[in-house]
Amino acid sequence: MSITPIHQCQCRGDEAVAPNGTFWCDAHQCRKTQHWLQLCREREDYRDAWNRGQGPGQMGHARAAYSVSRTHSQGVGTELSRMLGRCQKFQHQQQLDDWGVACLEHIPEIVAWVQEFSLTFQDTQMDAHTIERILRLVVERVQTKSQVVKEVDDGSAK
Repeated sequence: MSITPIHQCQCRGDEAVAPNGTFWCDAHQCRKTQHWLQLCREREDYRDAWNRGQGPGQMGHARAAYSVSRTHSQGVGTELSRMLGRCQKFQHQQQLDDWGVACLEHIPEIVAWVQEFSLTFQDTQMDAHTIERILRLVVERVQTKSQVVKEVDDGSAK
């Protein structure tokens, strides 16, 4: 996709408005929020990024965002820690990241870790069955993210 460079914002902000308030920007071939419209009008760096096809909401930007996301938040331990939603880091996060989906072979051990961790923010341990369900959900999320990243990296994303 080639976008003609624009030195002043050409976005109208009323093209194909969606119920969530975003609109289709014909000039940059992406959906924008009103905040992004303001950035395009006021910030040359953002406008230049959109002109290159690498601004927020554009595929070039998505590829960069997925690459960052893949390196920083794709591990099972990272996702589990995020789901537990505590300020303090889950002590075994790195071990789970290293195991990846193979962590399912260590469910009893992980359940014990999470039960111990749960006592840092509540009076009773989390239920073992609930922890196992959360862990399986986390593994599913990580696998889905991995598939999306793979599709974006090899260009097969829709």
